Order: sequence, then structure tokens, then C-alpha cells
Amino acid sequence: MLLWEGNVAYIIESMKSIEGQAFNAERPGTVPESESTIRHQEIESLREPMMHVLEQMRERIDRGEYNLIIGDDASGRIPTWVFYNFLKKVYVRNNLPPPSVRYFAGSRNAMGKVAEKKTEEIANHIARFVEKEKQKDNKGRQQKALIVTDTIATGNSLVPIAEALRKNDMPLDVAAVDLFMSERNYEEIKERLHADVFYGIAGPVSYIFGRGDLSGVTKQDANVFSEPVKKYGVAQQKTIREARADSKTLASQLVEWYEAGLSRQSSSEAGRK
Repeated sequence: MLLWEGNVAYIIESMKSIEGQAFNAERPGTVPESESTIRHQEIESLREPMMHVLEQMRERIDRGEYNLIIGDDASGRIPTWVFYNFLKKVYVRNNLPPPSVRYFAGSRNAMGKVAEKKTEEIANHIARFVEKEKQKDNKGRQQKALIVTDTIATGNSLVPIAEALRKNDMPLDVAAVDLFMSERNYEEIKERLHADVFYGIAGPVSYIFGRGDLSGVTKQDANVFSEPVKKYGVAQQKTIREARADSKTLASQLVEWYEAGLSRQSSSEAGRK
């Protein structure tokens, strides 16, 4: 097989999805185990914003409210990795079944019939998930989704996902690293999404925004799912693997901070050592 063909095959295989693009973080050889240090500053920069979000959501997390995590692709996949691995560890320690995770491409520029069609397709995927969950022993928990994204400016990108969840009578919250520009449109965003929105910082776009080279996927607004980026070579594959491992490392460190009840400042200093 030619080298470029091998690269493409590797990326497609390593990021191949099951229904709804679930990310199986436990498949051997796909995602390295978490390590003691974080190699990519873009992922380290998520620490304090995500701690702020987790502090706001503590009661809901401790109750194990979320059984479905939805990542807003493409760069939203990175904080979703962190959130998923964090919640999985916390839930296990609380004797709760781990959440499932799905990825859907954001839809910032999708409008009219394109947006309607996308909403319907996402709703169908979520309906199948809901039906499967009903057959499990979830200890009587109500089904609830958490949409994770890197940056929210207007909330429009998440509207098809939010509407698809409502079509399935599934309540939702939203967690974002960054609320772009200012807090003035915060109430408008919550009303648009019909959801509580938790965010880490309000200001400039986060360092992770648009970093498909770390997530390894690219998206088109009209598509339900993102696609693996085919142009990356061996070096970039290594970067993507490192980004996943960094996400697991950050998640593990956030769990220790969360359960110890430390301040954001003390945890940030510990993470940088």
C-alpha cells in the first residue's frame, strides 16, 4: 500500500464511528493512556475554563444527570474528549454507569431546509439511542444530554442538535469553553437553545477554536457527521494521538482536583509543574 493510502486508512480506522460517531476511548492501540504531563498548550489552556464550568455544574454531575454527551465537531471534539473522560471517571467512582458519547457536526451556516433536514437526521440518530437506553438498567435515571462545544457566539451552530433532542423529549444542558465577545447575549443564547448554558470564560475565542489538526476531523455545515481529515501525514497522526492522550491526562487531573475540592488557582499551578 502506498504511504498516503496507509495514512488515510489509519485515520479512517482510528476515528471510525459506530452509530452517531461514538468515540470508543478504550479500544487498544487507538488512544494512548493518560500521562503525567500535557504536551499541547492548546489543551492545557482548557484547564481553568473547564474548572469554572465544572464548579457551576457540580450538583448535576454528582447526581449523574447526563447519560449522553454530544460533541459539537470539529474543534469541539477536544473539550468533549476531556468532558467524557472526566464524567466517566466520576460516574464510576459514584457507582453510576458511564455516559455515552456522540459527535455531530456544528451548523453555524446551515439555514432553511438544509437545517431542517439536518435536524431530522440527528433526531433519528438520537431516537435510536434513546430506545437502546430504555433497555438498559440505568438505575432509574432520567435521560439527559450535555452538549459540549469550544466556543459559543450566537448558539446557532447548536440549534439543530438542540431541536433534535427536544423532538425526542430529551432535556439538555450546554457546556462551552468560551462565550465569545461578551456576556450580553447570554440570555438570548439560553432562550435560543432552550437550555442552561455553562461557560468557562467570556472574551476572545479559545485557543482550541478551529484546531481540526488536533481533533483530526473537518466538517461541512450541511453534513450530520464530520469527516476524518485525509491530508495529514505520519507526523500529524502523532499529534492527533497526543491530543487524545493529553485530553485523558487533563481529565484525570480535573477529577483529582474536583474530588479534592481545590481552588482553580491551586489546580492550575499543579498542572503546570
